[in-house]
Amino acid sequence: MKYYKYFTCSIAATMLITATDPIYAEANITPNQKSELDVKSVNGNTVEFNNGEKAVQFNNKIITKNKDNKVEFEVYKIDDNNVKVINKKTGETETISKDSEDVVSPQKSEDSINVQQTSTSNSNNINYIQTKSSGYKFNYQRKNSTNLRTNRVSLAASILASFAGVAVSVMVGVATYYVSTKAKQAFWIEKVYSKPRGKHRRSVKTNYVYYKYHNYTKHIKTISKVREYVG
Repeated sequence: MKYYKYFTCSIAATMLITATDPIYAEANITPNQKSELDVKSVNGNTVEFNNGEKAVQFNNKIITKNKDNKVEFEVYKIDDNNVKVINKKTGETETISKDSEDVVSPQKSEDSINVQQTSTSNSNNINYIQTKSSGYKFNYQRKNSTNLRTNRVSLAASILASFAGVAVSVMVGVATYYVSTKAKQAFWIEKVYSKPRGKHRRSVKTNYVYYKYHNYTKHIKTISKVREYVG
């Protein structure tokens, strides 16, 4: 049966799991990351940093501004594997690609995982709500990596948020870690789950689990996205 996208919400989560679930075993590692207090405020679709930078999210792009409120970069998602970055000062355009590899693993259920959910109803409204996710069945997972050649948290967060298709505000913690450790690449595993929600409706949840190292160890943080389909 063909399904069509109904709505999307994104989730910033620190996973609470049991030690018996090997697929999430590394999520118990305490992240050694810089404080997220570098964010001054989140107002609608705008994230403002204490150093004066801003990241502003629209339907088809994310822009970053400097402390003088001038646009520095525009970030566009081309497709699932490519993001375009335009340097507004120099006029240069760069396409940043990600490498992906499917991972074969046995199915796992995703019950009793508590998450902090960020629901985005439109590009100008970000609402924060609590939710508990249960009943999802594992579908597949994929390893991903991409180059990060920036010392700006606002730009790194915009690039990673564009790849994942989530609010830039929930990606700040991950971006802060990579920038503060001067990482040249970002590594994450994309894990997809689904559950039925009626006769002609289903919910699909994707977890983006970020790591420090190329062998996908040293867990940083997990960002999740939930989409519902009808048709």
